[in-house]
Amino acid sequence: MGLGELAQSMRKLVFAAHTQLHEGFNIEPDNVYDDFTRLEHYKIGNVIEPFAKKASLPLHWAKIKVLEGDKRVMERLSLDEQAKKKVDEIIREYAAADPLMDNETMVADSRYRYITNVCAQSVRKAEKNEKSDVSEKIDRILTHKWLALPIFVGIMALIFTLTFATVGAWLSDMVGVLLDETVIPAARNALVNMNAYEWFTSLVCDGIITGVGGVLTFLPQIAILFFCLSLLEDSGYMSRIAFIMDKPMRKLGLSGKSFIPLLMGFGCSVPAAMGARTVENEQDKQMTIMLVPFMSLYVFGVLAGILSGLLFRKTVFKNNDAAFIIELPQYRFPSMKNTFLHVWERVSHFLHKAGTIIFAMSVVLWFLQNFTFALSMTAESENSILGVVGSFIAPVFTPLGFGVWQAVVALLTGFVAKEAVVSALTMFYGFSASAASNEIMAALSGTFTPVSAYSFLVFVLLYTPCIAAVTTISRELHSRKKALLLVIYQIAVAYIVSMLFYTAGTLIFGG
Repeated sequence: MGLGELAQSMRKLVFAAHTQLHEGFNIEPDNVYDDFTRLEHYKIGNVIEPFAKKASLPLHWAKIKVLEGDKRVMERLSLDEQAKKKVDEIIREYAAADPLMDNETMVADSRYRYITNVCAQSVRKAEKNEKSDVSEKIDRILTHKWLALPIFVGIMALIFTLTFATVGAWLSDMVGVLLDETVIPAARNALVNMNAYEWFTSLVCDGIITGVGGVLTFLPQIAILFFCLSLLEDSGYMSRIAFIMDKPMRKLGLSGKSFIPLLMGFGCSVPAAMGARTVENEQDKQMTIMLVPFMSLYVFGVLAGILSGLLFRKTVFKNNDAAFIIELPQYRFPSMKNTFLHVWERVSHFLHKAGTIIFAMSVVLWFLQNFTFALSMTAESENSILGVVGSFIAPVFTPLGFGVWQAVVALLTGFVAKEAVVSALTMFYGFSASAASNEIMAALSGTFTPVSAYSFLVFVLLYTPCIAAVTTISRELHSRKKALLLVIYQIAVAYIVSMLFYTAGTLIFGG
Protein backbone atom coordinates (compact mmCIF):
# COMPACT_ATOMS: atom_id res chain seq x y z
CA MET A 1 0.00 0.00 0.00
CA GLY A 2 1.40 3.36 -1.04
CA LEU A 3 1.36 6.53 1.03
CA GLY A 4 -1.55 7.93 -0.97
CA GLU A 5 -3.67 4.83 -0.38
CA LEU A 6 -2.72 4.80 3.30
CA ALA A 7 -3.71 8.46 3.69
CA GLN A 8 -7.03 7.80 1.96
CA SER A 9 -7.74 4.82 4.24
CA MET A 10 -6.93 6.90 7.30
CA ARG A 11 -9.29 9.66 6.14
CA LYS A 12 -12.07 7.07 5.71
CA LEU A 13 -11.37 5.70 9.19
CA VAL A 14 -11.44 9.16 10.78
CA PHE A 15 -14.66 10.03 8.92
CA ALA A 16 -16.31 6.79 10.07
CA ALA A 17 -15.23 7.43 13.67
CA HIS A 18 -16.49 11.02 13.49
CA THR A 19 -19.85 9.88 12.11
CA GLN A 20 -20.11 7.21 14.81
CA LEU A 21 -19.27 9.76 17.50
CA HIS A 22 -22.04 12.11 16.45
CA GLU A 23 -24.62 9.32 16.32
CA GLY A 24 -24.27 9.33 20.12
CA PHE A 25 -23.88 5.59 20.65
CA ASN A 26 -21.85 2.62 19.52
CA ILE A 27 -22.53 -0.99 18.58
CA GLU A 28 -20.46 -3.61 20.31
CA PRO A 29 -20.39 -7.34 19.55
CA ASP A 30 -21.95 -9.50 22.25
CA ASN A 31 -18.70 -11.24 23.12
CA VAL A 32 -17.05 -7.96 24.21
CA TYR A 33 -18.23 -8.73 27.75
CA ASP A 34 -17.89 -11.90 29.79
CA ASP A 35 -20.97 -14.06 30.32
CA PHE A 36 -21.79 -12.67 33.77
CA THR A 37 -21.48 -9.01 32.71
CA ARG A 38 -23.54 -9.67 29.59
CA LEU A 39 -26.26 -11.42 31.63
CA GLU A 40 -26.46 -8.56 34.16
CA HIS A 41 -26.66 -5.85 31.55
CA TYR A 42 -29.40 -7.75 29.71
CA LYS A 43 -31.33 -7.90 32.99
CA ILE A 44 -31.02 -4.14 33.28
CA GLY A 45 -32.16 -3.75 29.68
CA ASN A 46 -35.41 -5.57 30.39
CA VAL A 47 -36.15 -3.04 33.14
CA ILE A 48 -35.05 0.25 31.59
CA GLU A 49 -36.02 -0.24 27.91
CA PRO A 50 -39.20 1.89 28.00
CA PHE A 51 -37.48 4.58 30.06
CA ALA A 52 -34.50 4.70 27.70
CA LYS A 53 -36.81 5.08 24.71
CA LYS A 54 -38.71 7.89 26.41
CA ALA A 55 -35.43 9.64 27.31
CA SER A 56 -34.10 9.23 23.72
CA LEU A 57 -31.10 7.22 24.94
CA PRO A 58 -29.66 4.26 22.97
CA LEU A 59 -30.59 1.16 24.96
CA HIS A 60 -27.29 -0.74 24.68
CA TRP A 61 -25.27 2.27 25.86
CA ALA A 62 -27.72 3.09 28.66
CA LYS A 63 -27.63 -0.50 29.99
CA ILE A 64 -23.86 -0.44 30.32
CA LYS A 65 -23.78 3.03 31.91
CA VAL A 66 -26.41 2.01 34.46
CA LEU A 67 -24.47 -1.16 35.27
CA GLU A 68 -21.37 0.99 35.80
CA GLY A 69 -23.36 3.10 38.27
CA ASP A 70 -23.48 6.32 36.22
CA LYS A 71 -25.68 8.67 38.28
CA ARG A 72 -26.29 11.15 35.46
CA VAL A 73 -27.69 8.46 33.17
CA MET A 74 -29.87 7.18 36.02
CA GLU A 75 -31.27 10.68 36.50
CA ARG A 76 -31.87 11.07 32.76
CA LEU A 77 -33.85 7.79 32.67
CA SER A 78 -36.24 9.00 35.41
CA LEU A 79 -37.01 5.48 36.63
CA ASP A 80 -40.08 4.89 38.78
CA GLU A 81 -39.62 3.41 42.27
CA GLN A 82 -40.28 -0.18 41.21
CA ALA A 83 -37.84 -0.03 38.30
CA LYS A 84 -35.25 1.76 40.42
CA LYS A 85 -35.49 -0.95 43.07
CA LYS A 86 -34.96 -3.73 40.48
CA VAL A 87 -32.00 -1.91 38.92
CA ASP A 88 -30.37 -1.33 42.32
CA GLU A 89 -30.68 -5.06 43.08
CA ILE A 90 -28.97 -5.98 39.80
CA ILE A 91 -26.18 -3.42 40.40
CA ARG A 92 -25.57 -4.77 43.91
CA GLU A 93 -25.57 -8.34 42.58
CA TYR A 94 -22.93 -7.39 40.01
CA ALA A 95 -20.82 -5.53 42.58
CA ALA A 96 -20.85 -8.52 44.93
CA ALA A 97 -19.03 -10.62 42.32
CA ASP A 98 -15.73 -8.86 43.10
CA PRO A 99 -15.59 -6.70 46.27
CA LEU A 100 -12.12 -5.46 45.33
CA MET A 101 -13.34 -3.59 42.24
CA ASP A 102 -16.19 -1.15 41.64
CA ASN A 103 -18.72 -1.77 38.85
CA GLU A 104 -17.10 0.64 36.40
CA THR A 105 -13.75 -1.08 36.82
CA MET A 106 -15.32 -4.53 36.39
CA VAL A 107 -16.96 -3.49 33.11
CA ALA A 108 -13.69 -1.99 31.89
CA ASP A 109 -11.82 -5.13 32.95
CA SER A 110 -14.23 -7.23 30.89
CA ARG A 111 -13.59 -5.01 27.84
CA TYR A 112 -9.83 -5.21 28.29
CA ARG A 113 -9.94 -9.00 28.52
CA TYR A 114 -11.74 -9.00 25.16
CA ILE A 115 -9.16 -6.59 23.69
CA THR A 116 -6.31 -8.75 25.01
CA ASN A 117 -7.88 -11.83 23.43
CA VAL A 118 -8.33 -10.08 20.07
CA CYS A 119 -4.79 -8.71 20.14
CA ALA A 120 -3.37 -12.11 21.00
CA GLN A 121 -4.96 -13.52 17.82
CA SER A 122 -4.27 -10.67 15.44
CA VAL A 123 -1.30 -8.60 16.61
CA ARG A 124 2.32 -9.60 16.38
CA LYS A 125 4.40 -7.91 19.05
CA ALA A 126 8.02 -7.00 18.72
CA GLU A 127 10.36 -8.61 21.19
CA LYS A 128 10.23 -6.87 24.54
CA ASN A 129 13.29 -5.03 25.64
CA GLU A 130 14.92 -6.09 28.86
CA LYS A 131 13.76 -3.02 30.84
CA SER A 132 10.13 -3.53 29.87
CA ASP A 133 10.28 -7.18 30.87
CA VAL A 134 11.82 -6.34 34.26
CA SER A 135 9.18 -3.64 34.89
CA GLU A 136 6.39 -6.10 34.20
CA LYS A 137 7.87 -8.64 36.60
CA ILE A 138 8.19 -6.03 39.34
CA ASP A 139 4.63 -4.81 38.72
CA ARG A 140 3.29 -8.32 39.21
CA ILE A 141 4.29 -7.89 42.85
CA LEU A 142 4.05 -4.15 43.54
CA THR A 143 0.65 -3.72 41.83
CA HIS A 144 -0.72 -7.13 42.82
CA LYS A 145 -4.39 -7.14 43.77
CA TRP A 146 -3.68 -8.34 47.31
CA LEU A 147 -0.07 -7.32 47.92
CA ALA A 148 0.02 -3.77 46.49
CA LEU A 149 -1.55 -1.93 49.42
CA PRO A 150 0.35 -3.76 52.21
CA ILE A 151 3.64 -3.21 50.36
CA PHE A 152 2.88 0.51 49.98
CA VAL A 153 1.97 0.82 53.68
CA GLY A 154 5.18 -1.00 54.56
CA ILE A 155 7.28 1.35 52.41
CA MET A 156 5.68 4.42 53.99
CA ALA A 157 6.14 2.95 57.48
CA LEU A 158 9.83 2.44 56.71
CA ILE A 159 10.15 6.04 55.47
CA PHE A 160 8.47 7.43 58.58
CA THR A 161 10.62 5.22 60.82
CA LEU A 162 13.79 6.50 59.16
CA THR A 163 12.53 10.08 59.33
CA PHE A 164 11.12 10.32 62.83
CA ALA A 165 12.19 7.34 64.92
CA THR A 166 15.77 6.46 63.97
CA VAL A 167 18.15 8.39 61.71
CA GLY A 168 16.08 11.58 61.55
CA ALA A 169 15.48 11.68 65.30
CA TRP A 170 19.19 11.10 66.04
CA LEU A 171 20.30 13.84 63.64
CA SER A 172 17.70 16.26 65.05
CA ASP A 173 18.99 15.59 68.57
CA MET A 174 22.53 16.25 67.37
CA VAL A 175 21.50 19.61 65.90
CA GLY A 176 19.80 20.53 69.17
CA VAL A 177 22.87 19.58 71.22
CA LEU A 178 25.13 21.53 68.87
CA LEU A 179 23.00 24.65 69.31
CA ASP A 180 22.58 24.38 73.07
CA GLU A 181 26.04 23.24 74.07
CA THR A 182 28.19 24.96 71.48
CA VAL A 183 26.56 27.73 69.43
CA ILE A 184 24.57 29.55 72.13
CA PRO A 185 27.30 29.42 74.84
CA ALA A 186 29.93 30.54 72.31
CA ALA A 187 27.77 33.43 71.12
CA ARG A 188 26.95 34.47 74.70
CA ASN A 189 30.60 34.39 75.78
CA ALA A 190 31.70 36.33 72.70
CA LEU A 191 29.12 39.07 73.31
CA VAL A 192 29.96 39.28 77.02
CA ASN A 193 33.68 39.59 76.21
CA MET A 194 32.80 42.38 73.76
CA ASN A 195 30.94 44.18 76.57
CA ALA A 196 27.75 44.11 74.50
CA TYR A 197 24.58 45.49 76.04
CA GLU A 198 22.65 42.95 78.08
CA TRP A 199 19.55 43.46 75.98
CA PHE A 200 21.53 42.82 72.78
CA THR A 201 22.99 39.60 74.23
CA SER A 202 19.49 38.48 75.16
CA LEU A 203 18.20 39.35 71.68
CA VAL A 204 20.88 37.30 69.93
CA CYS A 205 20.98 34.29 72.27
CA ASP A 206 17.48 34.09 73.74
CA GLY A 207 15.67 35.52 70.74
CA ILE A 208 17.34 34.85 67.38
CA ILE A 209 19.43 31.71 67.99
CA THR A 210 16.86 30.07 70.27
CA GLY A 211 13.96 30.92 67.98
CA VAL A 212 15.59 29.92 64.70
CA GLY A 213 17.34 26.97 66.34
CA GLY A 214 14.06 25.54 67.57
CA VAL A 215 13.05 25.18 63.91
CA LEU A 216 16.43 24.05 62.53
CA THR A 217 16.21 20.87 64.62
CA PHE A 218 13.55 19.70 62.12
CA LEU A 219 15.87 20.17 59.15
CA PRO A 220 17.35 16.62 59.12
CA GLN A 221 13.88 15.07 59.24
CA ILE A 222 12.63 17.24 56.39
CA ALA A 223 15.69 16.37 54.30
CA ILE A 224 15.27 12.62 54.88
CA LEU A 225 11.54 12.72 54.12
CA PHE A 226 12.01 14.52 50.81
CA PHE A 227 15.00 12.28 49.96
CA CYS A 228 12.80 9.19 50.32
CA LEU A 229 9.88 10.70 48.39
CA SER A 230 12.25 11.78 45.63
CA LEU A 231 13.61 8.23 45.35
CA LEU A 232 10.05 6.90 44.98
CA GLU A 233 9.26 9.45 42.29
CA ASP A 234 12.46 9.01 40.30
CA SER A 235 12.22 5.20 40.39
CA GLY A 236 8.79 5.21 38.76
CA TYR A 237 6.98 3.86 41.84
CA MET A 238 5.12 7.10 42.54
CA SER A 239 2.91 6.51 39.49
CA ARG A 240 2.15 3.03 40.82
CA ILE A 241 1.08 4.58 44.11
CA ALA A 242 -1.47 6.67 42.20
CA PHE A 243 -2.70 3.50 40.47
CA ILE A 244 -2.89 1.54 43.74
CA MET A 245 -4.75 4.32 45.57
CA ASP A 246 -7.26 5.03 42.80
CA LYS A 247 -9.98 2.81 44.26
CA PRO A 248 -9.73 4.17 47.85
CA MET A 249 -9.56 7.74 46.50
CA ARG A 250 -12.80 7.22 44.56
CA LYS A 251 -14.59 7.01 47.91
CA LEU A 252 -13.73 10.70 48.25
CA GLY A 253 -14.78 11.46 44.67
CA LEU A 254 -11.15 11.78 43.55
CA SER A 255 -8.89 9.82 41.23
CA GLY A 256 -5.61 8.15 42.12
CA LYS A 257 -3.68 11.09 40.66
CA SER A 258 -4.84 13.23 43.57
CA PHE A 259 -3.01 11.00 46.02
CA ILE A 260 0.45 12.16 44.93
CA PRO A 261 -0.09 15.86 45.85
CA LEU A 262 -1.72 14.74 49.11
CA LEU A 263 1.30 12.57 49.87
CA MET A 264 3.58 15.54 49.20
CA GLY A 265 1.48 17.46 51.72
CA PHE A 266 3.11 15.40 54.46
CA GLY A 267 6.21 17.50 53.86
CA CYS A 268 4.92 20.95 52.89
CA SER A 269 1.60 22.33 51.68
CA VAL A 270 3.17 24.75 49.18
CA PRO A 271 4.68 22.25 46.70
CA ALA A 272 1.74 19.89 47.34
CA ALA A 273 -0.80 22.51 46.23
CA MET A 274 1.32 23.29 43.18
CA GLY A 275 1.64 19.56 42.46
CA ALA A 276 -2.13 19.34 42.02
CA ARG A 277 -1.63 20.91 38.58
CA THR A 278 -1.06 17.38 37.27
CA VAL A 279 -4.73 16.58 37.96
CA GLU A 280 -6.62 17.27 34.73
CA ASN A 281 -10.19 17.40 36.05
CA GLU A 282 -10.82 20.90 37.46
CA GLN A 283 -13.10 19.74 40.29
CA ASP A 284 -10.60 17.02 41.22
CA LYS A 285 -7.84 19.61 41.27
CA GLN A 286 -9.77 22.07 43.47
CA MET A 287 -10.86 19.40 45.93
CA THR A 288 -7.30 18.03 46.13
CA ILE A 289 -5.92 21.49 46.90
CA MET A 290 -8.54 22.03 49.61
CA LEU A 291 -7.58 18.75 51.30
CA VAL A 292 -3.80 19.33 51.14
CA PRO A 293 -3.62 21.47 54.35
CA PHE A 294 -5.06 18.59 56.38
CA MET A 295 -2.34 16.16 55.30
CA SER A 296 0.23 15.59 58.01
CA LEU A 297 2.32 12.81 59.45
CA TYR A 298 -0.27 12.21 62.13
CA VAL A 299 -3.38 10.03 61.85
CA PHE A 300 -5.57 12.75 63.37
CA GLY A 301 -4.85 15.18 60.54
CA VAL A 302 -5.29 12.54 57.82
CA LEU A 303 -8.58 11.45 59.40
CA ALA A 304 -9.79 15.08 59.41
CA GLY A 305 -8.82 15.28 55.73
CA ILE A 306 -10.78 12.12 54.89
CA LEU A 307 -13.89 13.33 56.72
CA SER A 308 -13.58 16.74 55.05
CA GLY A 309 -13.28 15.00 51.69
CA LEU A 310 -16.49 13.08 52.32
CA LEU A 311 -18.20 16.34 53.34
CA PHE A 312 -16.94 18.20 50.25
CA ARG A 313 -18.12 15.32 48.05
CA LYS A 314 -21.64 15.62 49.43
CA THR A 315 -21.75 19.42 49.19
CA VAL A 316 -19.31 21.47 47.13
CA PHE A 317 -18.26 18.73 44.68
CA LYS A 318 -21.29 16.45 44.78
CA ASN A 319 -21.49 16.06 40.98
CA ASN A 320 -17.82 15.18 40.60
CA ASP A 321 -17.15 11.88 38.85
CA ALA A 322 -13.40 11.41 38.72
CA ALA A 323 -11.78 9.63 35.80
CA PHE A 324 -8.37 8.00 35.99
CA ILE A 325 -5.88 7.64 33.15
CA ILE A 326 -2.18 7.40 33.93
CA GLU A 327 0.93 6.18 32.18
CA LEU A 328 3.11 3.83 34.19
CA PRO A 329 6.76 4.49 33.29
CA GLN A 330 9.36 1.75 33.33
CA TYR A 331 11.20 1.24 36.59
CA ARG A 332 14.67 2.73 36.73
CA PHE A 333 17.42 3.36 39.22
CA PRO A 334 16.96 6.84 40.72
CA SER A 335 19.48 9.43 39.63
CA MET A 336 21.34 10.58 42.71
CA LYS A 337 22.00 13.92 41.06
CA ASN A 338 18.28 14.53 40.50
CA THR A 339 17.42 13.25 43.96
CA PHE A 340 19.88 15.51 45.76
CA LEU A 341 18.86 18.49 43.62
CA HIS A 342 15.24 17.86 44.59
CA VAL A 343 16.16 17.56 48.28
CA TRP A 344 18.30 20.70 48.12
CA GLU A 345 15.41 22.61 46.57
CA ARG A 346 13.18 21.71 49.54
CA VAL A 347 15.90 22.20 52.15
CA SER A 348 16.95 25.57 50.70
CA HIS A 349 13.30 26.68 50.79
CA PHE A 350 13.17 25.69 54.46
CA LEU A 351 16.47 27.42 55.23
CA HIS A 352 15.31 30.54 53.41
CA LYS A 353 12.19 30.57 55.55
CA ALA A 354 14.26 30.05 58.71
CA GLY A 355 16.74 32.75 57.70
CA THR A 356 14.12 35.35 56.79
CA ILE A 357 10.58 34.87 58.08
CA ILE A 358 11.39 32.98 61.28
CA PHE A 359 14.45 35.15 61.95
CA ALA A 360 12.29 38.27 61.66
CA MET A 361 9.54 36.71 63.78
CA SER A 362 12.07 35.79 66.47
CA VAL A 363 13.30 39.39 66.65
CA VAL A 364 9.76 40.79 66.74
CA LEU A 365 8.63 38.28 69.35
CA TRP A 366 11.66 38.98 71.53
CA PHE A 367 10.95 42.71 71.38
CA LEU A 368 7.24 42.31 72.10
CA GLN A 369 7.97 39.89 74.94
CA ASN A 370 10.57 42.11 76.61
CA PHE A 371 9.02 45.59 76.22
CA THR A 372 5.83 47.19 77.48
CA PHE A 373 3.56 49.53 75.54
CA ALA A 374 5.54 52.37 77.16
CA LEU A 375 8.63 50.92 75.38
CA SER A 376 10.33 50.20 78.68
CA MET A 377 12.13 46.87 79.11
CA THR A 378 10.47 44.41 81.51
CA ALA A 379 11.46 41.07 83.00
CA GLU A 380 7.80 40.15 83.58
CA SER A 381 6.52 38.66 80.32
CA GLU A 382 2.87 38.97 81.34
CA ASN A 383 3.31 42.77 81.48
CA SER A 384 4.91 42.91 78.04
CA ILE A 385 3.12 43.87 74.82
CA LEU A 386 2.70 40.19 73.96
CA GLY A 387 1.42 39.37 77.41
CA VAL A 388 -1.23 42.11 77.32
CA VAL A 389 -2.44 41.37 73.78
CA GLY A 390 -2.36 37.61 74.32
CA SER A 391 -4.22 37.90 77.64
CA PHE A 392 -6.95 39.90 75.86
CA ILE A 393 -7.50 37.15 73.27
CA ALA A 394 -6.85 34.19 75.58
CA PRO A 395 -10.44 33.79 76.96
CA VAL A 396 -11.56 32.72 73.46
CA PHE A 397 -9.43 29.59 73.88
CA THR A 398 -10.40 28.82 77.49
CA PRO A 399 -12.98 26.16 76.40
CA LEU A 400 -10.08 24.44 74.63
CA GLY A 401 -7.98 24.30 77.79
CA PHE A 402 -5.18 26.70 76.82
CA GLY A 403 -6.53 30.16 77.56
CA VAL A 404 -3.05 31.56 78.29
CA TRP A 405 -1.29 34.33 76.42
CA GLN A 406 1.75 32.19 75.55
CA ALA A 407 -0.36 29.65 73.66
CA VAL A 408 -2.41 32.33 71.91
CA VAL A 409 0.64 34.25 70.68
CA ALA A 410 2.31 31.02 69.54
CA LEU A 411 -0.79 30.26 67.44
CA LEU A 412 -0.73 33.74 65.92
CA THR A 413 2.90 33.27 64.88
CA GLY A 414 1.84 30.02 63.21
CA PHE A 415 0.02 32.07 60.56
CA VAL A 416 3.41 33.36 59.46
CA ALA A 417 5.00 29.90 59.55
CA LYS A 418 3.77 26.79 61.36
CA GLU A 419 7.32 26.15 62.50
CA ALA A 420 7.26 29.47 64.34
CA VAL A 421 4.89 27.93 66.91
CA VAL A 422 7.82 25.89 68.20
CA SER A 423 10.12 28.90 68.11
CA ALA A 424 7.64 30.98 70.09
CA LEU A 425 7.18 28.33 72.78
CA THR A 426 10.94 27.83 73.20
CA MET A 427 11.30 31.57 73.74
CA PHE A 428 8.31 31.99 76.06
CA TYR A 429 9.04 28.98 78.28
CA GLY A 430 12.83 29.04 78.09
CA PHE A 431 13.52 25.39 77.20
CA SER A 432 16.32 24.64 74.75
CA ALA A 433 16.24 23.00 71.31
CA SER A 434 17.77 19.80 72.73
CA ALA A 435 15.68 19.73 75.90
CA ALA A 436 14.53 16.31 77.06
CA SER A 437 10.82 15.59 77.34
CA ASN A 438 10.86 15.86 81.14
CA GLU A 439 12.45 19.33 80.89
CA ILE A 440 9.80 20.49 78.44
CA MET A 441 7.03 19.05 80.64
CA ALA A 442 8.44 20.90 83.64
CA ALA A 443 8.58 24.18 81.69
CA LEU A 444 5.00 23.85 80.44
CA SER A 445 3.44 22.49 83.62
CA GLY A 446 2.71 25.96 84.98
CA THR A 447 0.18 26.78 82.25
CA PHE A 448 -0.64 23.42 80.61
CA THR A 449 -2.13 20.20 81.94
CA PRO A 450 -1.50 16.98 79.97
CA VAL A 451 -5.00 17.17 78.47
CA SER A 452 -4.78 20.87 77.57
CA ALA A 453 -1.34 20.31 76.05
CA TYR A 454 -2.76 17.61 73.77
CA SER A 455 -5.71 19.88 72.98
CA PHE A 456 -3.24 22.59 71.94
CA LEU A 457 -1.39 20.11 69.70
CA VAL A 458 -4.68 19.08 68.07
CA PHE A 459 -5.49 22.71 67.31
CA VAL A 460 -2.01 23.33 65.85
CA LEU A 461 -2.36 20.21 63.72
CA LEU A 462 -5.72 21.16 62.23
CA TYR A 463 -5.79 24.94 61.94
CA THR A 464 -4.82 26.85 58.82
CA PRO A 465 -1.32 26.48 57.35
CA CYS A 466 1.16 29.32 56.97
CA ILE A 467 0.47 32.42 54.90
CA ALA A 468 2.74 31.12 52.11
CA ALA A 469 0.56 28.01 51.77
CA VAL A 470 -2.65 30.06 51.85
CA THR A 471 -1.28 32.37 49.14
CA THR A 472 -0.34 29.37 46.98
CA ILE A 473 -3.75 27.78 47.49
CA SER A 474 -5.45 31.06 46.54
CA ARG A 475 -3.39 31.24 43.36
CA GLU A 476 -3.98 27.61 42.39
CA LEU A 477 -7.74 27.86 43.06
CA HIS A 478 -7.89 31.18 41.14
CA SER A 479 -10.11 32.46 43.95
CA ARG A 480 -9.29 34.46 47.08
CA LYS A 481 -12.82 33.83 48.30
CA LYS A 482 -12.39 30.05 48.23
CA ALA A 483 -9.03 30.33 49.97
CA LEU A 484 -10.55 32.53 52.69
CA LEU A 485 -13.47 30.12 53.16
CA LEU A 486 -10.98 27.25 53.46
CA VAL A 487 -9.06 29.15 56.17
CA ILE A 488 -12.28 29.83 58.09
CA TYR A 489 -13.34 26.19 57.69
CA GLN A 490 -10.01 24.88 59.00
CA ILE A 491 -10.01 27.20 62.01
CA ALA A 492 -13.59 26.16 62.81
CA VAL A 493 -12.69 22.46 62.50
CA ALA A 494 -9.61 22.94 64.68
CA TYR A 495 -11.61 24.81 67.33
CA ILE A 496 -14.49 22.33 67.47
CA VAL A 497 -12.31 19.20 67.46
CA SER A 498 -9.92 20.64 70.04
CA MET A 499 -12.81 21.64 72.31
CA LEU A 500 -14.38 18.17 72.03
CA PHE A 501 -11.00 16.58 72.72
CA TYR A 502 -10.41 18.74 75.81
CA THR A 503 -13.93 18.20 77.15
CA ALA A 504 -13.75 14.43 76.69
CA GLY A 505 -10.22 14.29 78.10
CA THR A 506 -11.21 16.28 81.16
CA LEU A 507 -14.21 14.04 81.83
CA ILE A 508 -12.11 10.88 81.47
CA PHE A 509 -8.81 11.90 83.04
CA GLY A 510 -9.89 14.86 85.16
CA GLY A 511 -7.70 17.48 83.43
